[in-house]
Amino acid sequence: MAAPLARMLPPGDGRPHTTVANGRPYRGTAGTVLDVPVFDAQVLEANGWIRAGAHALAGPTAGRPSAPLVDQLYFDTTLSLPVVWDGLAKVWRNVWTGAPA
Repeated sequence: MAAPLARMLPPGDGRPHTTVANGRPYRGTAGTVLDVPVFDAQVLEANGWIRAGAHALAGPTAGRPSAPLVDQLYFDTTLSLPVVWDGLAKVWRNVWTGAPA
């Protein structure tokens, strides 16, 4: 039986990141997504990676929540990036750049 997976986003500073978790190297840059065993996800989180599935819904741009909560995360599969709801400006923003998305 395969280990359950967690969807991970690397740190969003635009630089490539390689993190070794339990002997396995994971490499990613902003905009990439990796599905990793949950036991490796904890190590990646401790090194600045974000577990998308823990706090975020995922789907196409058209599937974003119509009544999002302030600071709600959503992984936009159309754009291949995480977005967050800016409740003050009433706009979805790119998590890494802050630009409207």
